[in-house]
Amino acid sequence: MELEYDLILPIGISGSGKSTWVRTLPKEYAVVSPDDIRRELTGKVSSQGCNDEVFQIVYSELDRILWDGGRAVLDATNLNTVQRRTLLDHLAERHPGIRIGYKLFPLDVDESHERILKDVAAGVDRAYVPYEGLARQALMYGRAIEDIREEPMEEIGE
Repeated sequence: MELEYDLILPIGISGSGKSTWVRTLPKEYAVVSPDDIRRELTGKVSSQGCNDEVFQIVYSELDRILWDGGRAVLDATNLNTVQRRTLLDHLAERHPGIRIGYKLFPLDVDESHERILKDVAAGVDRAYVPYEGLARQALMYGRAIEDIREEPMEEIGE
């Protein structure tokens, strides 16, 4: 897979296959994962109480990688338009000319829920998101698809 982006944002609800896809990217892409940062800070991947601190670290990590001439992927849902646009503004200000690609993942709440339940039952250390949470994410996904067309990113095809 040939990609010419400085940063890649996978966009999809929890359990949609983002992290699995991220693992297929060329090794030159450093993975920045809020879930991994939460795990380091609290010992629990699902702990949402420290999100401000988590995303300060995310921004710092992305800045460091990009300033060093590297490439990165932000392994998160990337659904929240306000948060995503704040990140894009931050990056545009600090990294003029940055090329950002995004990859949309299919929206299937039932399939995502099944994947999450299967992972949790198998002991995979992943964030558990209940069905109701996935339904809320699905609403955000619909808004993100509308909003994303106005954002300075290019869609990554198959």
